[in-house]
Amino acid sequence: MVRLDKALQTIILERFNIQLPRSTINRILLARAVKYNGEVIKKKGFKFPNWQEAYKIELDEKIVKALIKEYTTGKIAKEYAQMWNNSAPLNHFEIRKEYIEQAKDITNDILYKDKDYLVIYKPPGVLSHPAQKDNVDNMIYRYLKYIKTAEGFLPRGGLLHRLDKDTHGGMVFATNLLAFNHLKQQFNNNEVIKLYLVAYYAQAPNRLAKKIVSISNSQNLNTFINLLNNITVLNTKDSITTQGAKDTIVFLLSLEHIELNGHIALYRYENKAKFTLNKRELRKKIFRKIKDASSIIYPIHFDKTKNIGLAAVKLITGRTHQIRAQFKFLGLPIINDPIYMPEPLIQKLNKHTPLQNLHLAAFGLSFYPVNSKNRVYVALPKDKIKLPAIDLS
Repeated sequence: MVRLDKALQTIILERFNIQLPRSTINRILLARAVKYNGEVIKKKGFKFPNWQEAYKIELDEKIVKALIKEYTTGKIAKEYAQMWNNSAPLNHFEIRKEYIEQAKDITNDILYKDKDYLVIYKPPGVLSHPAQKDNVDNMIYRYLKYIKTAEGFLPRGGLLHRLDKDTHGGMVFATNLLAFNHLKQQFNNNEVIKLYLVAYYAQAPNRLAKKIVSISNSQNLNTFINLLNNITVLNTKDSITTQGAKDTIVFLLSLEHIELNGHIALYRYENKAKFTLNKRELRKKIFRKIKDASSIIYPIHFDKTKNIGLAAVKLITGRTHQIRAQFKFLGLPIINDPIYMPEPLIQKLNKHTPLQNLHLAAFGLSFYPVNSKNRVYVALPKDKIKLPAIDLS
């Protein structure tokens, strides 16, 4: 027996040279684009007795090509889909047309752009997604407004990861479902490099933290600053690229490092997480969603006079508040962290020079574009790194 949806995947791959996901196959069925023995069939679970019968399927090629175009380019075929309703870019949220019109323009915040992806700078204090309550200013709406204005259509692809509201840095968006699924697979296979910058205060460093402090040095900082000076955003007619990003990211990944592997859980009644090396500590009623959490920490610099350090962090797993909870565990809370740094310490650090934002930046991203074996490297230019406690001049 051969299921209809699997037969369609095979037949469309042979005829149109593209592997469609089941979600798009289902849309083809709902569009009444498939006939068998002269009758329209829409049930994906319909079964043929053998492949010989399955190849008797008749396709409405106009509809199939339109939906393939939508899948590969993000552009909605108006004859078969309504832009604002059944083509909502993210199924988990109610996308409000009027909110897209009000969103902030991000033209000057684009760090990378090709036909499939955009990497956009998210400032501190801006949400990644629309909140449960009405929220106009978030990265989803900013992204949608840009695409609608620049390209004249709304994409079905969208955001593949998120950043905490207080964290700033680069976020990657896909403008079509082919690119979305391509990058999602890279995230699942841990092929995407996500590199963060952390400025921390050595409050009560544990054994691991003392090692992080000890292998930091000023030469690392000097080299890093010199590389930062070469990072620029180059805007050409067809694309936007971040020059100098590869050298900077490769340098950070070459530094002596420490792996931090453990477990993390969310507090049941607080917007907070706890990281520990001992999983048993999390088996209490006050915790929920216990998961493994792994990072690699690359120490850059530590100022003994101020007790302030700078490190790069590569995420292996991407858990809620992972870096923030891990640095709290180390006794190196991130500067100005309203959740994990004690309030008296925040006030002390802000006494002379207001530091304003959380000192955590999503600094670098690297991934493979669609149909390419060469990585893209994207990094924040110096003017978009908001870590005032660290002198990067």
